[in-house]
Amino acid sequence: MASVTDLLLPGTRAESTADAPRPMIVADNVHVNYRVYASGKRMTTRESLTSLRSFRGGRDLQTVPALRGVSFTATEGESIGVVGHNGSGKSTLFRAMTGLIPPSEGAIYARDRPVLLGVNAALVPELSGENNIRLGLLAMGFSPEEAAARVDEIADFAELNDFIYHPMRTYSSGMGARLKFAIASAKAHSILLIDEALAVGDRRFRAKSEKRINELRDSAGLVMIVSHSTGSLKQTCERVLWVHKGELIADGPTDDVIAEYVAWTKNPGSNAVGAASAPKPQTKNAPVAVGFDPGAIADDSPRTGGAVGLAGSSTADEPRAVARRERHRRAEQRTRKRSVLLMVLSGVAVLLAVAAGAIIGTLSSVAAPAEPEPSAPSTASTPEAVADPVIQSFSTNVATVECASEEAEAQVLLSWQIDDAESVAIGAGDAQVDALELPIAAALPANLTDRAVPFSCAAEAVVYTVTAENADGVRVSASASVARVLPVETEEPDYEEPRPDPRPSQPAEPEPVTPPAPEVPVEPQPSTPPTEPTPEPTTPPITEPPVFDPGTGATTP
Repeated sequence: MASVTDLLLPGTRAESTADAPRPMIVADNVHVNYRVYASGKRMTTRESLTSLRSFRGGRDLQTVPALRGVSFTATEGESIGVVGHNGSGKSTLFRAMTGLIPPSEGAIYARDRPVLLGVNAALVPELSGENNIRLGLLAMGFSPEEAAARVDEIADFAELNDFIYHPMRTYSSGMGARLKFAIASAKAHSILLIDEALAVGDRRFRAKSEKRINELRDSAGLVMIVSHSTGSLKQTCERVLWVHKGELIADGPTDDVIAEYVAWTKNPGSNAVGAASAPKPQTKNAPVAVGFDPGAIADDSPRTGGAVGLAGSSTADEPRAVARRERHRRAEQRTRKRSVLLMVLSGVAVLLAVAAGAIIGTLSSVAAPAEPEPSAPSTASTPEAVADPVIQSFSTNVATVECASEEAEAQVLLSWQIDDAESVAIGAGDAQVDALELPIAAALPANLTDRAVPFSCAAEAVVYTVTAENADGVRVSASASVARVLPVETEEPDYEEPRPDPRPSQPAEPEPVTPPAPEVPVEPQPSTPPTEPTPEPTTPPITEPPVFDPGTGATTP
């Protein structure tokens, strides 16, 4: 019997029959699981006591099955549609066939590399549609000359008109999908997978897309289409796969499978389509059991209802159901073993803790020290007397404070050093006060320098007091006085200009002139050694005030 690989490689026994179609893709019991962290799920009392999830706040790494045992064979020249509600696993199946997601179990065999609508990852939104066409064609293997020659053809097929020169990020979702489909369908692929490409565009573009898909199918390739438009699938596909909750429910002719799918969507049997409580749909086109018979692939026709090359029965004991039950049983056994192991470890830990406590208690009682012999009474146990607080120093930074007015306020810096004090406070008043009773600041350190306190200019003097108290309640106080200094106001004398005398002016009497005295000859005196002149005290010259003349109104010196 030939293997699946022999059926897909050229020159094998499967190709020896001229009338037998070549298989393009074979999916053999494909499982795809996602590993995700889930939190917030309500746990039972048993799970909260025995499961490790309780120590992680209910957060645990869980497995979500996306595909569960999907098996089918797609042959050359077929156009296959895939239907199912949202979240059933259609896109996951296509990504697994292209190699983007590795199967968790099973295998997928392909004669050529499948293309999922070509170049979605190669398009750049910042580039224009024309440059994206060139980039997409180069990604599919076209030479630069061939890509430049096909730009106009693809632009006309996408019907973008002048938008072909605008950045692709300005396109609507329909315009972008049309451009992607036009680029992907520019080359006749052996296996082309189209995911929701026929749901975009107007009626005319859908007709063009269906015509292009028929051309690709006629060029000896395989086309698989995911679409929610049953009308489009009826016109373009002759075979349909129905995927429900990751399982292949039906595989058969388009009209039969779509009719069963539409009937189920009208009455799914649960509150929501695809809910966890929804029963598995029953269909006459259900595929038969898992497992391929490669020798039978060449004998079956790809146009038949069931999956090509499948063997087995549809009874409840089919291998897929048995394998699923076996996996569930093994998972339950692993969970039960973990729970038992956790309980055993918890019990052992409790027993060890109790034993350790007992051993420590026994050792402490055995190694207890002997009682000391009676001796003279010790004075160390008597409490020592608490020393009285002592104020070593208490001072202010200034003795007087200059105030602009009686309404102004100033600051004074206080410094003190106190020994054996529990509580320290400062107060202010006209005389010394108990600062602990009338404090302006309390809970102060015993040693402090430059503590700023307010000074009120309304008082002529302020007496600051520091009071200290020890643990026995003994208080001592010290004070320092600061006086106020206000600016001195000086009175300026009033100056009046001299008024003219109303009396008539009298001519001033001339002063008598004294004739000069005659010169008396002086006899020469004997020479004496010169002596230093004795400096006479100099007196400042006396200047008389000016005299005002009432007649002329002038002042003479």
